[in-house]
Amino acid sequence: MKIGISGYYLLNPTSGYGRSISSLLPALAREDKENHYVVFVPKKIEAKMPANFEIEIVPESVNFFGASFSRFWWDHFGLPRIAFKAGVDLLHYPYPTLPWLKKKIPTVVSINNIIYWKFKEYRKGFWVKLRQFFKKQSFKKTSRIIVPSIATKMDLINTFHIANDKINIIPYGKNPIFKKGVTANQTEVVKKRYNIKNPFILYTGSFDFRKNLKRLIRAFAALAKKRSELNLIIAGGIATVLSPFIFSFDDMALYASNYGVSDKVHFIRLVPTEDLLVLYNLASAFIYPSLYEGFATAVIEAMACGCPVIASNTSCLPEIIGDAGVLVDPYNETEMARSIEMIVSNYNLRRNLISRGLKQAENFSWDKTAQETLRTYKEVVEG
Repeated sequence: MKIGISGYYLLNPTSGYGRSISSLLPALAREDKENHYVVFVPKKIEAKMPANFEIEIVPESVNFFGASFSRFWWDHFGLPRIAFKAGVDLLHYPYPTLPWLKKKIPTVVSINNIIYWKFKEYRKGFWVKLRQFFKKQSFKKTSRIIVPSIATKMDLINTFHIANDKINIIPYGKNPIFKKGVTANQTEVVKKRYNIKNPFILYTGSFDFRKNLKRLIRAFAALAKKRSELNLIIAGGIATVLSPFIFSFDDMALYASNYGVSDKVHFIRLVPTEDLLVLYNLASAFIYPSLYEGFATAVIEAMACGCPVIASNTSCLPEIIGDAGVLVDPYNETEMARSIEMIVSNYNLRRNLISRGLKQAENFSWDKTAQETLRTYKEVVEG
């Protein structure tokens, strides 16, 4: 087979789809020495590829109406035209979109979640609405859909009435760097770099409203009155373009100040993977109070590092965590605060959660993801 893959998100490796494609390609290279891969990108990237992989540049040449239109044109017209000329047997978009071609190429589309249909706040603006229209068509017309969780599969079936056998569940893996145990030197360097005070609870991720950080801050503020020794570290980042549903660092810092915990809630931006490893290992607990997720790699990373996990009882999180964490109602701040206190004060509970989390994290690997993805490619091409 000659397999084409859109590598657009290789240009944005810190995004959800960017992290997944950056991990999937090396795993496919390890698992498949037989088939030929063409990775299409809009501009040159620094990447070493094995012998059966090649990179082809498809420039974003149409930009009459700005960056959003240029991206739209690249996905739907520019890339598929070049992919057809390249003679690929299959074209995989590892994010939700669909080429518009008269000459058809079998397609596979990856969909993490349907957030734009779950929350009206994400459906503002002309280009957003136009992209959502095309995404909806891609859900219906693509040859096969890959989703990372049962929750996302059920969302597609219930919202868009997609046939059950058209959707393959393939969970994402985890970076093997995340494991329990760090050196004293690693600990000292990271604590000094970010001015960390123990003990602390950790959150890492984006700052948009579905991540539920304002409720987390309110829950922590209530707990801090009883447990003054605790700190909260919020690490992560924001999108390159701010929108009404994405908060800035200043927004969040002001919010913490308004609740009287500005000296206890510490905001740090996106951290290197090596530093994140240390933070997971040092944290008393990792908390992920999201209102909705299609997958949650951060939860798996925390468990792999032996960090007890508190997460929402919504969407995909229960299936990812199993019995290896504490699940809470993300709308219930009292329950959130009580769960944090329970973990930091109950030694036996912590020990059990750490043990279960380490075992649960072993179920996720990018090599498994690549194996199942390759099986999907063969199903589509061979019928």
